[in-house]
Amino acid sequence: MISAHRRRALRLIDRHYADPMFDVERLVAMMGLSDRYLQRIFAAHNETCSEVLRDRRIREARLLLGSRRSSGIMVSQVGYAVGFSDPAHFSRVFRNSVGCAPRDYGSA
Repeated sequence: MISAHRRRALRLIDRHYADPMFDVERLVAMMGLSDRYLQRIFAAHNETCSEVLRDRRIREARLLLGSRRSSGIMVSQVGYAVGFSDPAHFSRVFRNSVGCAPRDYGSA
């Protein structure tokens, strides 16, 4: 059962990560589970819901930033596109996760 709940949670994250209003509370409500139970499901894989959501957003941001030269998209637009509502917060989270600023990603 736990594995089925985790798969469902991951599908919901994949479907809604770009929505800046989508967070762990919203995920819990959509799944109809308690916050604690959902935490246990992810803890069994040594992760948290917040980490999984953040990593999904960063993974998509890396894809968008990697094609930024050809698409002409601005860094702030990438942040908004992957669910961040503040470009400065997006830059901090991206730098902490990837090790470089979003504007520098893929420029090497």
